[in-house]
Amino acid sequence: MHKRPKAKKPDLSQAEKINILRKIGHSCFEYEFDCSSDIKNFLKNKDAQSVAGRIIKFDATNLSGVIADSSSKIEFELKGNNENRNIAEFVDEGDIVGLKGKLSISKNIIVCDEITMLTKTHRPLLQETDNFNHHRVRHLGYIVDDDTRGKIKTRIKVISLLRKYLEKNGFVEIDTPLLHPYQGDSIAKPLFVDVTSCNMRFALASSPELYLKKMLVGGFNKVFTINRSFRDERVDDTHLIEFLSVEYYMAYVDYIYMMKFTEKLLKYLAKEIHKTSEIPFRGHKLDFEKKWERISIHNSLKKLFKRDLFILNRNELLKIAKTQGTSHDKTVSPGNIIIDIFNKCVGNFIVQPTFVYDYPKDATVMCYDITMAKEKRGDKKILERFELYIGGMELANCYSELTDPEQQKSSFEQFLLGRNKTLKMDPNFYHALQVGMPPASGVGFGIDRLLMILTNSDKIYETVTFSTYHENI
Repeated sequence: MHKRPKAKKPDLSQAEKINILRKIGHSCFEYEFDCSSDIKNFLKNKDAQSVAGRIIKFDATNLSGVIADSSSKIEFELKGNNENRNIAEFVDEGDIVGLKGKLSISKNIIVCDEITMLTKTHRPLLQETDNFNHHRVRHLGYIVDDDTRGKIKTRIKVISLLRKYLEKNGFVEIDTPLLHPYQGDSIAKPLFVDVTSCNMRFALASSPELYLKKMLVGGFNKVFTINRSFRDERVDDTHLIEFLSVEYYMAYVDYIYMMKFTEKLLKYLAKEIHKTSEIPFRGHKLDFEKKWERISIHNSLKKLFKRDLFILNRNELLKIAKTQGTSHDKTVSPGNIIIDIFNKCVGNFIVQPTFVYDYPKDATVMCYDITMAKEKRGDKKILERFELYIGGMELANCYSELTDPEQQKSSFEQFLLGRNKTLKMDPNFYHALQVGMPPASGVGFGIDRLLMILTNSDKIYETVTFSTYHENI
């Protein structure tokens, strides 16, 4: 018996292949395909007869390959009839095809009676993946790299779980504007949009905070939003110009309540994603199951230095800071000097999930220098505020919300006089506070940064679906 000679694929351009396929009856860009199942369910359903996806491996000689979709991938074999052989000669890895056939349970492959060219690629995967950056060409990364695709699947799941958890606990989702007439809730340098039709300039949202507080005033006691924020700041391993965050606010509770609620929320997310209490991140095993530690900045520094740093003047704090290897210019407040000392001695060594609280009153609140938190009951030097640290990164920020309109107005005015005369307080927010906001507490954290932890990613852009910055550098 003579062996069939190995077929030699013609050295044709993609346009030539498309022309040939069209001549033998294949449009190469179909309108639809009767697909009875995705690949994952095809493997479970013995009665399924068709499936569609992208070819990621193909051997024209043996009429076999691997097809993939968003659910899974599977090997397939084409029956050796003339029609299948004619089309196989012009199939490339990267083509999107429809397959009709049955699952061979013994081989765990699809034995195909028929193959339909649904979309003929102009860029075969073999040519495209020799030299490319997954983060600059994200759509290609999702096709060929399991890790890139897996992280985005985790992202989709986390956002869904986060929304379900908050709604289950009585929170209602509020869609807040991305165009802000007043850039008054954050001191981050804004990104502006000029709208010529109405001759107005807006700042892209840097935080949804003020709008959610207005909803509390309006009688909605539990609110949240998952939204995009924009800040004209340095891009690095944990910061992006455009990022996704969640903020949730609740009336009639304080920051201690929200500390407990946030711990439960994040433990739930971690368990749903990892099915275990230990999460690997940057060479560490983060234990989400045990009760998370609480560290008071005030008490920890008092214990460390045998004196109360919160009552020292600026010069005395500078001397202590110098002994710790930090220096400061004259614009840095005493509270921020204390924070730098704390980070040098304690904060930089936090790995396990830990709530840090008892912040000095004049310390920067994340990107805020505008005090929006209440003074601690019994100690006016301290704010009722916490930050959550996990894996050496600051993740979440929270405080007992300042509800006194005159104190809030004074805080804005003092800041404007000293640091930034271009910022303006939203008069509608001031009006809302005058109408009356209930006692409340709110939490905000970056979902992209949380995903770094849940997917064990070194860089934040690995966790976002598309990074405009990284796709264009």
